[in-house]
Amino acid sequence: MKQPQNTYIGGWCDSFNCCSMQFTTTLFIMAKITYKYKKKIKYGVSGIWLLNNPHNEICDLLIHKIINDETRLAIGTKVGKSKVIELINAGNEFVTVEWNYETAIWQRGALIHVVENKYLRTNHDPYTEDNLKNIINMTIIPIQTLGL
Repeated sequence: MKQPQNTYIGGWCDSFNCCSMQFTTTLFIMAKITYKYKKKIKYGVSGIWLLNNPHNEICDLLIHKIINDETRLAIGTKVGKSKVIELINAGNEFVTVEWNYETAIWQRGALIHVVENKYLRTNHDPYTEDNLKNIINMTIIPIQTLGL
């Protein structure tokens, strides 16, 4: 939630003089408070690593800061699921991203949200291509190839 940049705390000072019937009302400012808030950062997720268990849970994600126009991404970083949950809970936005071969730009996919403070999910909808489990499975790519 955005906080106001400048907020003034103050009040009214009313004075009344019975004899001369003069009234004075003055606004006074006690203090100026400046709120600073952390700018929300947008991240794109282009790949996932899965645990080798019956549930194939996500353990790590390949995340990128989304550049201004939302079609460019910074170099990716492998980050643990718990760190992504922490970043989302801090107010940052995560979405899946897909490479569009026709336009040669990254396309924004589904919004990623936290469930029960331990799972990452995308919204359930008919378009499944942008779901977390349908983006690149990095588990099968040899780590030496990635340079990570």
